[in-house]
This record gives sequence, C-alpha cells and structure tokens, in this order.
Amino acid sequence: MLIQTQHLIRGLDHHRQLVVILTTRDTGAVRGRTHLDHQNRCVRQRRDLHLLNGALDAVQVAGISQISPLPAGRRGHTGLMVRERALPSIHDRAPLLAFIRDHLGAAGRLDDPAVTLPDEAPRTPGGPSFMAGALDGVMGHHGGSGTDAERASEIAERIVRAAAKPTRRRLRKLYEAMNTDDVLGFIDPLIEALAAKRPSTAAVAQIGTWLASTSPDRGPAKIGIALLGITGAPDGELLHDLGAHEEFTLFAAVAFGNSRSDPEPDLFTLARRVDGWGRIQCVERLRDSTDPAIAQWILREGFRNSVMNEYLAYIAATTGDLATALNEPNPDRELLTAAGDIIDALIMGGPAEDIDNYPAAPDVLARWLAHMDDHAETLGDFITIRTTRNFCDRDDWDHRLTNSTWTPDTRDTIRDHANALLEHPRWPQLVHAGLDSTDRVEFWQAEQAARTLGIDPFDQLLARIDTDPLDGPWFQAWQDADTDRAHILVDRATQLLDLDAIATGPAKTTGMGPGYKPHMTLGWTLQGIRDHPGIGADLISVALQSPSIQNRNGALNALEAWGPGHWTDDHHHHLRGLEASDPDDKVRARAGELFSDGSQP
Repeated sequence: MLIQTQHLIRGLDHHRQLVVILTTRDTGAVRGRTHLDHQNRCVRQRRDLHLLNGALDAVQVAGISQISPLPAGRRGHTGLMVRERALPSIHDRAPLLAFIRDHLGAAGRLDDPAVTLPDEAPRTPGGPSFMAGALDGVMGHHGGSGTDAERASEIAERIVRAAAKPTRRRLRKLYEAMNTDDVLGFIDPLIEALAAKRPSTAAVAQIGTWLASTSPDRGPAKIGIALLGITGAPDGELLHDLGAHEEFTLFAAVAFGNSRSDPEPDLFTLARRVDGWGRIQCVERLRDSTDPAIAQWILREGFRNSVMNEYLAYIAATTGDLATALNEPNPDRELLTAAGDIIDALIMGGPAEDIDNYPAAPDVLARWLAHMDDHAETLGDFITIRTTRNFCDRDDWDHRLTNSTWTPDTRDTIRDHANALLEHPRWPQLVHAGLDSTDRVEFWQAEQAARTLGIDPFDQLLARIDTDPLDGPWFQAWQDADTDRAHILVDRATQLLDLDAIATGPAKTTGMGPGYKPHMTLGWTLQGIRDHPGIGADLISVALQSPSIQNRNGALNALEAWGPGHWTDDHHHHLRGLEASDPDDKVRARAGELFSDGSQP
C-alpha cells in the first residue's frame, strides 16, 4: 500500500516565511513473527518531512512556483525563528521529561532500560504486558497510518487556537483533547489538518516545546515531539532526552528526519542510546547511510536489539556491506560473530527482508564458512553452521534456484562445507562445557548443539528445573520425552509448583505476567502430557480450576488428545462445572462439547 500526501504550511511571522512539504508514505507489507509464536505481520512505515530553507528557486509545490529563503537572524538548528514567551502551567504532576532525565546515566542511556513511566496505566491482572514502545512499534510496522480524521480535526483546531492565544483555559482544553495513548491512531491526519490551517509556525513550535517538556502524560508529549518535528525541532537536546526512553524514540526519530537537512548524526546518536523498538526505528532510518562509521556500527553491533534481530539483519548485511567485509583475508572475531548472527536472522526470516531478498547470500555464506575452517570456535559458530546446513536441506528451493543468484552447485557446495564443519571433533567438548554453564545463552546454544550431535541433555535440563522451577527449561525437557521421562517431569511439576496457588478457580484472565509464573510454567507440562495419556491426570484437574484461560484451554487440549477413556471422575466433574459457569464464553462452550462427547456411551 502506498499513500502519499503533500501539504504546505506557510508560517508568516513579522514577514518571515517558512515553507514545509509533508510526505507520508506507508509502504509494503512484509512477513512477520514474534520470538515465540511467529504471529506478527509487519508493515514498515516511514514519515519524511523536509524543511526547505536557504537559496531555493524554480520549485513547484502546491501551486507555489518559487520559495524565498528565510532571512538571517536568531535561529534554531534549521533556521526556524521562535518567539520567546512563557506559557502557563496547567499540571500538578512532574513532567515525563524530568522523570527521564533523572534516570539518564553519563552516556545518555537509561540506568534501567525497563524503567516504567509514571503515567503507565495499571496492568489488568493476568493481562499481557508490553515493553516500552512496543505498541507504537507494532502498529507502525503492522497497522499502517492513523485514520481518525474527526479527532485529528478537533485537535488541530485547538492547536491553532492555543497557538494564537495560549490562555490557561485553551491549553487545558487542548491537553484534555489529546491526552490519549492512541496517538498513532490520528497523528498523520492531525498533521494534515494542521497544515491545511496554516498557523504561525513559531507559535506551533512553542506549543510543541510546551507539550514535550511539561507533559506528565505520554500522549501529549508525543504530539509535542511531532509538532517540533514539523516546525524545525529547535531543541535537539529535548528530543534526544525524551527519545532515550523507548516509548518516545519513534517520535524523536521521525522529528529528526522531518527537521534536519541531514538527520543521520542525530539518528545515530539516538540509536546507540536504546536497545528495543527504538533502535529498530532509528536503524531503519539509517539504512541508506553512506557514512562509514554508521555502516560499520550497524554491521557489527547496531542490528542487535531486544525485540528481534530479524528486523535489522538485512539492513546490516546491505548497509554494512557484509559481503565485502567477509572478503577480507583475516576478519576479526567481532565481525565473524556479528556475521553469524546476521546469517542466522536472515535464514530465520520474518518481519523484514530476509535471505531470499539478499542477492549476495551465496557469496556471504560461502565466505563465512571458509573463515570457519580456521576460526570456528564457539557454540554460536556451531549454531550458524547448522542453520546454514539446514537451510540448504530445506524443500523450498524451486523458486530460489529459478529467480535468484543461487545455483544447485552453489547450494550443494555450501551444504557439504557446513556438514564437514559440523563433524569437527572440537564440538562435543564445547557442548558439555556449555551444558554446565550458568550463562543462559551459552546453555541454550549447548542444548541445541547437543541434540544435533546426539548428546542427551536431559539430566542437565532437569538440574536447571530443580534449581529454578519457574524459569527452568521445561519446554526443552519435554521434547521427545518418553514414558519414563514424562513420569519424572510430572513428578517434578507436582513437587515444585504451588498447585494450590494455581487452582484458585476459573477467571477471565490470560494468566500472563510476573504474578502468573506458576501458571505459565504449568502450561509447558500441559503441552507435554498430551502425548502421554493417563500421565499427569491430577495436573489436568488443577489446570481446569486455574484462573488462567491458557491453563484451562491447555487442560482441555490434553483431555481431547487423551480421549474419554483416560478421563477421571474428577475431570468429568470439572468439565461439567466449566460448562455451567466458566467466565470465558469460548472455554465454556468447548468444555460443554467435550463433556457431551465424553458422556456418550
């Protein structure tokens, strides 16, 4: 989908003229997935606003054939002249900007990246929780631009009124109108509506600064950032400090793109201050950079983020020119590790361009494997080699061999090389050391490698469950569990989980979050016992009484897989109770169907 709109804002303030062209683009749907369930669908959205300032002539925009430059004078970063006037305070709560600044370290990063903003709404017990910036990030990539034109028009009119005469009453009415978390639902039509009204640019900039710097609520602060972006963003420090919190990084990044003739230095600085959705937003806007320092940072480090490396792996490979980097005879360890992580993400695919969009893929894989002949030394290397081999063994190669740079010989050569590397005698020793490691990532890599090499990790998995039942590797332990191991794991769940605290009665909650760790942990065992009829019957009874909808559905799945012949009287009793009074309509209906099927002779 491609949407392009152009608007002209002409701000006249004491014979000073400003012309702004707004271009909004919502581009192409791409596939997506999350860490656990691969369900995300992704649409990338960029907003580019270009401030025209300086000697411009022969320009044809919205009927204006020639644009005069701004006169010399006191200016911000972009030449915007802003009037100095104090706006009245309307809040008795501290600004979010002050809160964020109190939590910034010397490097400009938050001392705790997960710090919760004071305006965070109380989470519904058992409901999902989201990392900072996640909702805007998902909506920006998956949902397209906002369409709430009615709300946008109302807020635009209030901005114009408050900008013309910023009384306390008008500012309060404006703030109340925009105090919502759903800013992405109307921000684009708001800018369009504001552009059509052609207010004083300097006055709008003042409103933007007031909102961004004094708002105790995130919605108005985000709109303030957006207003600064379309009026020149005279206060870059304010944007950098707000943008250091992932909840605001997207808006700060867009504001820098809108207001700077060269936004890359600001985006580069901002990208290094964040790790999650904010980093994704910044690096996506740096994908066309030709600055060697930026390209190298993206290649070696900047693609990594706490959401999914798959979002940025392609940008790292192309912007950072991975193919040329691997053509060097002696690449350093940092580069080889980064290249392996990029290859893993490209092959995994998902929410952005992947291995099938990358023409240099055959050369990159061949060159990286060649370096592994002498430098394969970590479990991460093993995982990437295995991933490469499995990629070559996939059964979806017809389109790749027909429409890309791959050939059958290239694929087979890479597969053979990967298989040879996997047979190196160094790996079993590394795996055993990794299975004894206290580092979670190293243990996970070792557990994955162990299965490939035929090493049984069950004892180590069980030991980690005993040490940390609520965060232990239950899922991995249940993989390929036979009857004896199913009995062992059911016994562990019965002994280690507080079953009385789980069986508190059905409720309408998803059963997710820190307060529901026992319920989520039980969920792994409910999945595992589906393949072992009769083992864990008491745990099913507990799950049928859980407040977690996921637990009750997990128990119903197990009963369905077992069949009525393995149900106990207790199961029938609880099914009848869920059919009569479960607070969730779907669980109630499903329990009724199962009870009816199980009651038939």
